[in-house]
Amino acid sequence: EVENYWDGVDSYVGGAEHAVLHLLYARFWHKFLFDIGVVKTDEPFHKLRNQGLIQAYAYQNKNGKLIANDLVEEKNSKYFDKETGDELEKVIAKMSKSLKNVVNPDDIIEKYGADSLRLYEMYISDFKDSAPWDTKGIIGVVRFLEKSERLFVSPSVRGELEAGSPKISTENDEFTMKLLHKTIKKVEEDIENYKFNTAIAALMILVNNGLPKNESLQKEWKSVFVRLLHPFVPHIAEELWERIQNSPAREEEKQSLPLQGGDLEGENTENHNSVFFSFWPEYDKKLVIDDTITIAVQVLGKVRGTIEISIDEDKDSVLKKAKNNPNVAKWLDGKDILKEIYVPGKIVNLVVK
Repeated sequence: EVENYWDGVDSYVGGAEHAVLHLLYARFWHKFLFDIGVVKTDEPFHKLRNQGLIQAYAYQNKNGKLIANDLVEEKNSKYFDKETGDELEKVIAKMSKSLKNVVNPDDIIEKYGADSLRLYEMYISDFKDSAPWDTKGIIGVVRFLEKSERLFVSPSVRGELEAGSPKISTENDEFTMKLLHKTIKKVEEDIENYKFNTAIAALMILVNNGLPKNESLQKEWKSVFVRLLHPFVPHIAEELWERIQNSPAREEEKQSLPLQGGDLEGENTENHNSVFFSFWPEYDKKLVIDDTITIAVQVLGKVRGTIEISIDEDKDSVLKKAKNNPNVAKWLDGKDILKEIYVPGKIVNLVVK
C-alpha cells in the first residue's frame, strides 16, 4: 500500500551535469530493491527533464582567452581590454566568479522584486534551452506586471476611471471572452509540457487585449486571469486576488457566501481566502474553436495569397474571395481559369492558361 502511494518520481528535474550522478546512485539502489522483490517497478523515475543554463555575457580576445568583466571597457559600442587595449568579442559563456560576470539574484530582487525575477527566468527561453541573462530584458516583464495590476484599479468615487486606469478592449466582448478561454487552454497545456515561456506570452497577449466591456464579464475575466497568473508570480497574484475579495461588490456577496468551497462554474470560486486554494479554471470547449480560418490560395500550384473564411463557408463564396484577393487577382489578369479546386478548410488552387 505504501509503495503504491509513492510509486516512484513522476518527473525528475535537474541540470544534466548533476542529474547523471544523482540518477546513477538512485537507480542503483532502486534496481537493487527491485531485484530482491521489495518494489514492483524497475525504474524509480517516470520522466527526466534537464533544464537549460542561465548564462551571461563574457569578453574574449583574439586568442580565445576570456577577460574578466572588470578589465573590459566599452567605447562606441565596442569592447576593449583595459590592460592591452585589444578589441574584444562579446560572447555567451557560463557565469563565473573569475570572469566577474555573475548576476546576484539579491540585487535583482531588491530592484525589481522576487516575482519579476521568477517570471523573467521562465520567460527568457524554453525550459530545456540555455539563454544569456540580460538585465535590460527584465524590464519587459516588469511592464507586463504593471499593466496587469492596472486592470484591477477600481473606479473613483464619481464612477470615473483615474489616469492610468485599466484598459478596456476595443474588440467586442465575445472576442475577448473567447481569447480568455483560449488562454486557459494554452496556459494549462503549456504548464503540463514545461513550456512556461509560451504560457507567459499568451498571458501577455490576453492583457494587451484588455478587459471586456460588460462589468459582470470583467469580474469573471479577473478571477480567471489571477488564477492563470498565480503559478508564475504567486506574491503579486495573491495581492490581486485580495483586491477581488475586497471590492465593494464582493463585500456584499461575502455576507451570504461561504469563504471556502464552491464549484468551478459558480461564483463561490472567488470566495477562497487565498488564490492558492482556489480551483484551476476550466475552459469552454465551444469557445476555443475558431469561427474563422486562414487558407492559402494557389495559382498553378504556387501560393499567391491567403484569405480568411468562416469554418462553414460554402465553396462558391470561398472561390469568390480567392479570386478577388488583390495578391491573387494580378496572377489571374488576362488569363482563363480552366479549373477551380477547393479542398474544404485547407487550400484553393486555380488552374489558368
